[in-house]
Amino acid sequence: QLAKRLLTQLTALSRTLNLFGEDPLVYLAALRATVLDDRGLKAEDIESKITARREARVAKDFAQADAIRGELLKLGIEMQDTATGTEWDVVFTSVDVKNS
Repeated sequence: QLAKRLLTQLTALSRTLNLFGEDPLVYLAALRATVLDDRGLKAEDIESKITARREARVAKDFAQADAIRGELLKLGIEMQDTATGTEWDVVFTSVDVKNS
């Protein structure tokens, strides 16, 4: 929820100040794609790991589920489990933003 509130506030602020010169959601999606590419990651591979994690959780193999979460976190991918499924996003660093 905190991330969603931040995104809402960022959207409002950027529209007011025109910080990005484009729609902030378009900018952030492009930044996400660039960072994934720079890290040699593909969204499909991340989704596959999330599916494997979900299957491990259903099988009550929580050690495997935690290992997958840890592996993704080491790659700079943060997950949040919600009522509708698992959402994920890139953890941006100042290096990612400078290189985009």
